[in-house]
Amino acid sequence: MDFITLKSSLNNLNKAYSSIKKNKVSKLYREGYLKNTIDSNITLLKKSANEINKSNDFNNVINLITKFEQNKKDFNKSLSYIDELAELISDFKPKKHEELNLYFDLNKVNNDLKDEIAADLEELGKCFAAGCFRSSVIICGRLLETTLHRLYYETTGVDILEKSPGIGLGNLVAKLIEREVNFEPGTTQQIHLINQVRIFSVHKKQRPFYPSKEQAYAIILFTLDTMNKILKKNGNNKRD
Repeated sequence: MDFITLKSSLNNLNKAYSSIKKNKVSKLYREGYLKNTIDSNITLLKKSANEINKSNDFNNVINLITKFEQNKKDFNKSLSYIDELAELISDFKPKKHEELNLYFDLNKVNNDLKDEIAADLEELGKCFAAGCFRSSVIICGRLLETTLHRLYYETTGVDILEKSPGIGLGNLVAKLIEREVNFEPGTTQQIHLINQVRIFSVHKKQRPFYPSKEQAYAIILFTLDTMNKILKKNGNNKRD
């Protein structure tokens, strides 16, 4: 959570207050809006502001967020503070994150998947380095789907994406187990964990979920380890 989250939260708050001010929502919904959208995005503002580069005008940002929170029920003042914050951070430079040194042996991957997996791994590294941790987790889910779909094809000779294009990872794992595919101990638990974090990162919830740098890094390690285990099993199940 960082500079990108800060700008995104400001944009969400601007939309929320603008809709309320223009009476585009009912009184009942307005109360829900304040509770769910505004409060959660103020929390994100404070957290992300603490992670931006301290060489920027950090103290002014924190002071404005504090004033904004104190006056959040005054729609006119709130919009004014949002505009001030947006102007203040417009010239900020995002905090740089260290590059992610990924090593994954592509020799284990079927030739028809090498380019796809290599492209995803490259994008994963770029997202992590840019501080886009939610995007990193989403790509992890995609990598896992790719390897599991291939394992199913190598096991059954059936492309499950043609028969069940919307199948989730949980159901896919269940079908593989039905086919007597024995996963190494802990592998299905790792798949479930990665899938749950991916779901919370992708789908709209009451509170937005933004994985931390440490959470994203852990999910990446889990993903690569799980892929290695799946591809090892895939090598034993390869069809001629």
